[in-house]
Amino acid sequence: SGEGRFSYVYPARGGSAYNLLRHAGTTCVLYELVGTEFDDGDLAVLAERAWSYLAKFFRPFGQNGEDTCLVDGAFAKLGGTALSALSLAARIERTPNAADMEALRSLSRYLVSQQRADGSLISKINYVAGSAEPFISLYYPGQAALALCSAYRLTNDSVFIESATKIAKFLQSDGHQVPDGF
Repeated sequence: SGEGRFSYVYPARGGSAYNLLRHAGTTCVLYELVGTEFDDGDLAVLAERAWSYLAKFFRPFGQNGEDTCLVDGAFAKLGGTALSALSLAARIERTPNAADMEALRSLSRYLVSQQRADGSLISKINYVAGSAEPFISLYYPGQAALALCSAYRLTNDSVFIESATKIAKFLQSDGHQVPDGF
């Protein structure tokens, strides 16, 4: 749409509400396809429109509000923030600028802030209440690890690669189910 939302053939599971996590993933794919053989010349404009819509849902997080997460309704899902960071990393690769680099650092710091000492992650928080939700995603840790690797590649901030490594080690430890996708 003109505002940057996508019209999906299949509605999001669980109702007709717009799915920001799906939007973030689609935005990432659009940026990745810009300039490829699949780009008819319009993908950069579409990706920018999708990014502008997504960015409306970023909210400050942390004691000083220096971290950023994607908030959908009352909730911040780790996967939504991770896919947003991946989208932004792809955007930066095409059009680097200081503001986007700081936004990538901020989104990535949020991902790091959701990591427990054992490497596991909080998958979902109630942003309004400021509390973790009892929800565990099999996909969000992989998305977070990939986003943190991308952030490290662009920023050289070792905190991001250290966190991604802890996630990978946690996922490889005994008893943890890892899906065959990201």
